[in-house]
Amino acid sequence: MLKVNISKVLFYLNLKLIHFIKLRASLGKLKKNNFWVLSVICSVVFIACTSEQQVKYKFTALTISNTSSVGGMPTVSTCDSMSASVYGIRLNLHTAETERTKGTFIPGESNCSCENSIKYIFISSNKQFDSKHIAFSNLNKYFVNLNGSFLHITPPIADSGLIKPTAEYNDDYDTNNYPTYSDLLLIKPCTDHLLRKFYVKLVLDDGAIYQDSTQIIKLF
Repeated sequence: MLKVNISKVLFYLNLKLIHFIKLRASLGKLKKNNFWVLSVICSVVFIACTSEQQVKYKFTALTISNTSSVGGMPTVSTCDSMSASVYGIRLNLHTAETERTKGTFIPGESNCSCENSIKYIFISSNKQFDSKHIAFSNLNKYFVNLNGSFLHITPPIADSGLIKPTAEYNDDYDTNNYPTYSDLLLIKPCTDHLLRKFYVKLVLDDGAIYQDSTQIIKLF
C-alpha cells in the first residue's frame, strides 16, 4: 500500500493556495486587507491540520479469554474444547489515556507511547503440559504474540521475555491509537487432553503486576 506523508501534502496545497491568493491580489481582484486576512486563515488552518498529536497511555488491568483461530484471525471463544492448532489467549489490556496534545493523529508520524510498558510476561497452566513442563511452569516459548496482523507475528516468547502490544497494525489505528488487546497463539500442543486453565502474569515497568486465568478448556 502506498504511504502518503499527509503533512507534506497539506503543506504543498497550502503553498499553492497562498500563491493563488497573491496572484489574485496582484491582478487587483482581491483587496489588500482581504489578502492578509485570508493568508492568516490559511496559516492557522494549516498548523491546526498538520500538528501531530502525541499520545501517552498506561495499562491499568488485565483480563484474559480463550480464543479460536478456526476462521482465520483469533476471536474470543466460550467453547469448552477445541483443537490445540487453533487455540490462543486474548489479553484484554485495560488502558487509561494520560496525555494527548492538540492536533491530528497521523499514523506513521504521530507518537503513541506507553508509560508503563510490559517488562515481563509469564504464561503457565494448572496441569502438566508435557514431560518437561509440570503444572505452573513457564510456557512462554510455546506461544507467539500477534498484534492485528499475521504479517507482524513475533517469534516464540522467551522464558524471561516481554511482549510489546501495539494498535499500529489495526485498521482503525488513526482513531484508536493504543492497544486494548493482544493475542497469544499456541504453537505446540500439550501431550494430554486434560481439562486445564492457562494463567498469564504481566509485570510492568512501574512495578505493577496484573494476572488472570482463562476459563477451563480441553485441548485435543
